[in-house]
Amino acid sequence: MTTTRTPNRQTPPHGTPARYQGPRRHNDWTPCRCTDCRTAVRRAEKIRDLRRRRGHNSFLSRDIVAAHLRTLLDNGWTGKMVADAAGINRKTVWNILNSDVTTVRHDTARAVLALTPARRPDGTVPSVGTRRRAHALAAMGWPLSWIAEQAGLSFTGLRDISAGRTKSVKGTYRDAIDALYRTHSMRPGPSQAARRTALSKGWVTAAAWDGAAIDDPSAAPELSTETALNRDELAAIRRADVEHLDKFGVFPEEIAHRLGMAESTVKGIVKELRAGERRDRSKAVA
Repeated sequence: MTTTRTPNRQTPPHGTPARYQGPRRHNDWTPCRCTDCRTAVRRAEKIRDLRRRRGHNSFLSRDIVAAHLRTLLDNGWTGKMVADAAGINRKTVWNILNSDVTTVRHDTARAVLALTPARRPDGTVPSVGTRRRAHALAAMGWPLSWIAEQAGLSFTGLRDISAGRTKSVKGTYRDAIDALYRTHSMRPGPSQAARRTALSKGWVTAAAWDGAAIDDPSAAPELSTETALNRDELAAIRRADVEHLDKFGVFPEEIAHRLGMAESTVKGIVKELRAGERRDRSKAVA
């Protein structure tokens, strides 16, 4: 009695050279000689011949493809994600990374190199840019709890992102925090505690990031432009904090409690604000 082997889930589709050529190693399916598969083989042979005549190499250096694969994996991709997105076998991904092959087929290389690290098929993106944006906002006085609420994200989720425990984030959350970053990263926020925490953790403001570098895992903040707040700058931020809360009728004692400032300092700032004057501290010190 003759039994027919059933093609498994790794069987290439009809109309491809791989289906015509048959299985390799331990795959359990039979070669196909249908019209579509024969046509696909002839077409592939003609393409290879044409490329040879034009002086085009059908293979690309493995090192180039392997380097791009490692970049994808460093940005949170998995081998399965790469294989599915590129339309190749997971074993091919492993071979490019780990085997002793020196070249990769041109069509395979092109499919892998076309994948962009920041565009994962599951809709997530690397968390590095989101983490840095949250840090920059906190460094300006916008608490993580407020950022999470505005972005529609749980505080625990943003805290894990901020701490570097979460390596990827949904694109919707990334976009929401990016929108907050664009509108608030250069505005003093209401929380002195958030600023102190950010300073103690070494978080930097938006001034330290040059354009797209904030999303580049290998980039570092430009600390030459991110100097510590001097006395006058810190005083200006605190004054803005006090003015903001005073406009909403918050009592000086409560403002002092919220911002971690001395009541006498807050009362002095409020008095100046209401009188429309500002004391020249340089003369007072002199």
